[in-house]
Amino acid sequence: MAFAEGSLRTRDIMNPLVNQPGLQSMNRILFLRKLALLDDQASIGRNGWNGWREFFVARTADEKGNIISFYLKATDGEPLATYAPGQYVTVKLPNETIRCWSISEWTGLDTPPYYRVSTKKSTASSKWMHSIGITSTRLSLGKPTGTFRLDWAPLFPPRQIHFSSSWRGYPWTRLLCIRPSERFLFSKPHWRSVLHGPKGDNASASSR
Repeated sequence: MAFAEGSLRTRDIMNPLVNQPGLQSMNRILFLRKLALLDDQASIGRNGWNGWREFFVARTADEKGNIISFYLKATDGEPLATYAPGQYVTVKLPNETIRCWSISEWTGLDTPPYYRVSTKKSTASSKWMHSIGITSTRLSLGKPTGTFRLDWAPLFPPRQIHFSSSWRGYPWTRLLCIRPSERFLFSKPHWRSVLHGPKGDNASASSR
């Protein structure tokens, strides 16, 4: 089975191929993987907006290591932009300070119900959030962005190695909990290694 370069770019072409009787199992897996990538391209960034949008702190959660997670929802009640694991939001505090914080939870490619950001009480902005950013606090957010994210592009995803340092590796702990079956269509486990060096401590490593 041969195809011209760049021909497998739409669902209209891919759907009949996936449902073709007698299609070899490996070809079916590759086509399903291509369909998943098309869905990613169409879904990530959907419902985005330009400029600032008003949000409020819906709830907070105390985490270990002097970290607090903030669950942010839009005040207008309109759908939120979808995003990829590893992307961040730009946050403008009421005092006009602007910071970028990674989204520390991935809710899938469906429209997210909130954005979750996790901050450690260290900088002036994070201290403000920890002391004043209580439930109902209003904030301005830019749409999710960032190219440093989990790579789903390869048809055969290789083993991924993630490096982190200090507490900033914390958001990745939630993102790495994504089960391989949720994104990858292969029966073998998709192994990921994490090399984390806590501040003032020896580096540690783990795999999943």
